[in-house]
Amino acid sequence: MQYIPNRKGKELVALGFKGIDYSNDSGSTWKHLNDDGFYTIRFLNDSVAYAAGAGKISKLYFKE
Repeated sequence: MQYIPNRKGKELVALGFKGIDYSNDSGSTWKHLNDDGFYTIRFLNDSVAYAAGAGKISKLYFKE
């Protein structure tokens, strides 16, 4: 799980074997984004991140 940079600690992304989830209210509620399993996520900035899993890399975009 990681906070999205420059979002005042309100936006989080969680990922794992069951997919990627997103929260815009500090984790009180979550939205499931996809079912692909990933191991790690790294943000380039506050709107672009890369997630990596078994034999795959995905580029994610987050709007403000």
